[in-house]
Amino acid sequence: ALIVRNTARGRQALAAWWAYRCFLHDQPGLWRAMSEMWPGWEPPKQDERWAQRTPTLLHHLMHNYASIQDGAHLETKFPCDGMCGWLFRKTGCLLEPMELPGSMLLPLLPFDSKIGQGGKTIAKLDALQHYTGLYFHNEAGQFICHTDNRAGKTCRPQSPHRPENTTKEEVQAKLRRARAKMLCAHCVSFARTLQSGSPCVLANNASFIKGCSCETALTPEYTLLEKESKIIARCPSCLNESMRQWEISMR
Repeated sequence: ALIVRNTARGRQALAAWWAYRCFLHDQPGLWRAMSEMWPGWEPPKQDERWAQRTPTLLHHLMHNYASIQDGAHLETKFPCDGMCGWLFRKTGCLLEPMELPGSMLLPLLPFDSKIGQGGKTIAKLDALQHYTGLYFHNEAGQFICHTDNRAGKTCRPQSPHRPENTTKEEVQAKLRRARAKMLCAHCVSFARTLQSGSPCVLANNASFIKGCSCETALTPEYTLLEKESKIIARCPSCLNESMRQWEISMR
C-alpha cells in the first residue's frame, strides 16, 4: 500500500512514478521514484535495465539504510536502530517504522511507540493487514483495508463455523489453542534458522528463502543484548519450556 501526502515532494514523486511506469510494470517505476529522493542514488545508464535492478533494492536498503539517513542528515524518531536494525538487516522485515528521505516504511505489526518517563505515545498504528493483527496480537484492527491477503478481501476476520452443541466460548478456546500451536511452530522454526546462520538473501542478492518471510520472522519476541553480542528470541506461545527461549549469536 502507498500513502502520499499532498506536498510538493509528494506530487513530484507521483509525477516521476507515472513517468517511469512501463505498461503493466508499475512497481519498478515506483521504486525508482522513491530511490531518487535518497542521497547517493545514481540513475541507470539505460532505463530498460531499471526493472532488472528493482529486486535488489530491498537488499540494498537492508544494508545501507543507515548511511542513507546519515547522508540526508535526517533527524527522526524512527531510525530503526538496535533490535529493529538487526532484524531488518537479517530479514528485510520491520519491527517499527523506518523513516527515509521523503518516505517512511511501515511494519506489518500493530505499532505503539512510547517515549519519556510519562510514557507519552508518539505513534500508534493498527496492523497494515488484519490477519497480521490477529496472527500476532489477537487484534482485528486494520490500518489499510485493501491490503488484505486473507479472509476473502474483507476488512474483518471471517467468523469460524460453530458446530451444533458447541458454545461460542468453546469455539474461541479451540481457535486460541490452534493459534498458539501455529505461532509456536513458526517461532521455533525461525529461531532455528537464525541459530544456524542461514542467510535470508541468496547469492544473487535478489531472492529470499521461504523461512525468512515476515509472517515467520516477526513471530519471536526479540531482545538485543548488545554487550554480550547476542539476541534472545522468545516463543511464549510454546507449551514446552525448552522451546520458549533461543540464543542467537550476533557474530
